[in-house]
Amino acid sequence: MLRSKFMIIVSLALLAGCSSTPPPQLYFIDDTAPITAKTQALTTSSTFGVYEVVLPTYAQGVKLVKVSDLHTLEQVEDHRWAEPPEEALGTAMGRALAREMDDYVILRPYPRSVKPANQVKIIYDRFVLGAGGEAQFSGQFLIFGDDPNTALRMKRFDYKIQTNGAGYSDYIEAVKTGLENLAQDITNEVSPGMRF
Repeated sequence: MLRSKFMIIVSLALLAGCSSTPPPQLYFIDDTAPITAKTQALTTSSTFGVYEVVLPTYAQGVKLVKVSDLHTLEQVEDHRWAEPPEEALGTAMGRALAREMDDYVILRPYPRSVKPANQVKIIYDRFVLGAGGEAQFSGQFLIFGDDPNTALRMKRFDYKIQTNGAGYSDYIEAVKTGLENLAQDITNEVSPGMRF
């Protein structure tokens, strides 16, 4: 009886040792570029808001997504976002827009007393690591005032940014570059009359 219990414990320990896999690698958008600090009261007319970032369904989870062949996407088990990707991209976009616009950019949920004069909603229809090693993202952004159902401007975007290497951290760097490009495109669409 004692011997059979010992054998069961040893067997379970061996199985646990054989089946363990290393934890997945977690990635985040490390945006450490400085933003000019301003000290002025936030008002409705002095802010631009990131209303929402929407990813395609296949990219909304924490696993990174890559193209494995012409018609197949693969969610990479061992490489994941450290935080929900739509939130991470929204935060990174807010920082990128603040640098581009050199002004306040706020994220939802907005402070109760502040409603931005203009907002942007970014809708991706493609967000993957391409088979050729490039970051691929396309979609559209909508700029609107206080009514998210009435777009003042809409523009499509399509970026393919070659990574500097074959690793997933190189892909994240390409994503950062794409966000900077998109922030510049959004800023260019915000006319001086729309600016605060």
